[in-house]
Amino acid sequence: MSPQVDDEPIRDVPSELKRIDHYLTRHGEILSSYGDRMTLMDARLKLVEEYTVTRKIAEAREDERDKALYSRLDRIEKDIDGIKGLGSKALWVVGSAVILAIVTFALKGGFV
Repeated sequence: MSPQVDDEPIRDVPSELKRIDHYLTRHGEILSSYGDRMTLMDARLKLVEEYTVTRKIAEAREDERDKALYSRLDRIEKDIDGIKGLGSKALWVVGSAVILAIVTFALKGGFV
């Protein structure tokens, strides 16, 4: 029994070996290009991972900064409310003093 390819006997062994060598060389080149592509993809993935970590750190910093800012704004609002309360009391005092002055003036006969 002789070796067969596609149900035909191999007649020219050197040409068949040359064809197989060409076939293996071509597949080796393809596998090599896939390896190069995998290396490039690995490098790109590392860049994406580094960016992700950097972005998460930046977001954490922004969150902490925002917390501090909101805390500071709350304190400022409380101070403003205190000032408004003091201003309101001062206005009541001044208004009452004006009313008392008018009433005193009227009682002493100032409008007659």
